[in-house]
Amino acid sequence: ELVGEMESVESSLKQMRENVAAVQQSSVPGLIGWGQKELDDNQRRWDALSKE
Repeated sequence: ELVGEMESVESSLKQMRENVAAVQQSSVPGLIGWGQKELDDNQRRWDALSKE
């Protein structure tokens, strides 16, 4: 069950990375850094939790 949940979280992080990259590539001013902090924070938390 835990492995399934971890795979789900990994999939969500991958989707989030793709979404952030797509928004950042848009030509709308001010969106270059959109979502990056949240993505970085979530990735750091995931990295820490996955080592436990």
